[in-house]
Amino acid sequence: MSLEDYYNTLTALFDELARLKPPHTCSCGNCACGVVTKYEADHAEERLHQFLVGVDDDLYGVVRSNLLSRQRLPTLDNAYNTLTQDE
Repeated sequence: MSLEDYYNTLTALFDELARLKPPHTCSCGNCACGVVTKYEADHAEERLHQFLVGVDDDLYGVVRSNLLSRQRLPTLDNAYNTLTQDE
């Protein structure tokens, strides 16, 4: 499976999961703790890791390591763009 096909398949699955199981939100409407923002950041990081685990280690292992060693992790879209530039 090509990187593009893998990315498109995985993001379609992520979108379907988000539709079936939407993220939790604050029910009081007055939340000032930022729990929703923290949850969304954790969720995005989890999706990034799931994507990077599935890429071909022989082709993208070095780039994947570089992406994961950054102080601030890239978004899923940025990681995909970086990998496609390396092809």
